[in-house]
Parts: sequence; structure tokens; C-alpha cells
Amino acid sequence: MPLQRPRVLFLLLLILGITALWTAVGTAGPETNTVRQYTAVEVSYDDELVLTNAVTGEERRATTVNVDGSIACLPSFSRDCSLARQEYQGEINASGIQSAFSYAYFDGEFYRISSNSSAEFEHEYERTEPETVFNRLAADSGRLTGTERAVLEDGETVTTGPVVHANRLVEYEGRYYTIQQTGFKAYRGPLASGSFCSSSGDDFCDRADRARLSSRLVQFGLGVLGTSGAGIGGVGLFRELRSTDRE
Repeated sequence: MPLQRPRVLFLLLLILGITALWTAVGTAGPETNTVRQYTAVEVSYDDELVLTNAVTGEERRATTVNVDGSIACLPSFSRDCSLARQEYQGEINASGIQSAFSYAYFDGEFYRISSNSSAEFEHEYERTEPETVFNRLAADSGRLTGTERAVLEDGETVTTGPVVHANRLVEYEGRYYTIQQTGFKAYRGPLASGSFCSSSGDDFCDRADRARLSSRLVQFGLGVLGTSGAGIGGVGLFRELRSTDRE
């Protein structure tokens, strides 16, 4: 026997209410107490790596930025870089830690790191063209999240959730970028007064408050809609089923 129209409506309300509640729960939790700003930095090569801020156009030295976690010496002041450089110069043998990196960047040149087939725990450093490194490491646009696309399209975005491909080379519309966290604000309570903020000197700290408030309003609205829909739909469907059993 086909479902009666009221029963179908109550069932839809129940399903939509549960979906809204599930979405509200997904946007809840500690992430709403942390707001981050991400900035797109274009990565190009002209005798050496050139990193250009997509918002300000400012260029930075590549060796001070974590362009991609698979490249040793980006940044250059890390312990891993020091060990990789000593190994490259033949001063030490690898202890195994350099195996976490696929490439190294020394003095404006890229080198592919590969295991030495004839010597255990040793690695070989083969000079490699930058374009080859970019092609092999960069995540393509099809793997980017909506937030990451917003960063690349607008140059910068503020969000209550982390970015999956931060500090990773990504390819977008034929160009290469790395997505850098340039602002961070953590809240200890419901009010902005109990918070800690760190940024590059722009107005991120104020925008973080607005982004967090917007996220909480969306969460609250979904919660109200979900509770109402699930409640009305569930009660109505229950009454319809009971009335059917009595007939």
C-alpha cells in the first residue's frame, strides 16, 4: 500500500532534520575555537626559487619558507637540512632520517635523493630540473578542497578549519603555489577577550572574530533547524504509524 502524503512529509522532515543535526555536529567541536588565515604564495624558478605573495606581491627568500615537506633545506635552518647538506658534501653517512625527503634544495639547485643500491644507509644526490620537482610533488587542482580553492582564487582566506595541503606544492591553473598559514587565533572561552592571536601584522585578528561568529551562527541555525525538523517529523511519523495500527 503506498505511503500517504502526510507520512511522506513527516519522513522527509525527519531525514532533513537528522541531516541538519549531523552537519551542525560536524561544524562543532574545538575547531570553532581556532581560526586560521591562509595565504597563497606562488612558487617559480629563475636561477633560484622565487616565492611571491599572491595578495601583496611581496617576494621572499625561499630558504626561510617551508615550501613542501618533501624537500630538505626548505627552510634551510632546520636540523634535517644540516644533516642532508653534510651528507651531500660527504662529511657524514645518513642515519636514515633523510629518507623522509624526496628532494633537497642546495644553493639554488634541486637534487633528487635516492638510496644508494651498493651501500646500505647511504643516499645519492642527483641534480634535477625544478620543473621536474614541481611536477612530481605538486598536488593537482582536482585534489584540492573548497577552502584551498578559495585561498588560490582570492589569494587569502580566513577559516575555522585547517587546510589539508598547507606547506605543500599545489598546481592550479598552470601555476605552482604553496599555501602558508599567516594568521592564527585561539579562543579560551566564548568571548574574544580570552584569546591569543598571532598574525603578520594585518587586520586578521579582527576578521577572525567575525569568522568565528559566523561559523557559530551557522552551527546554531543548523542545530535549531535540525532539532525542529527531527522533532516534528519524528512525532508526526510516530502518530501516523499508530493511527494506521488502530485501523
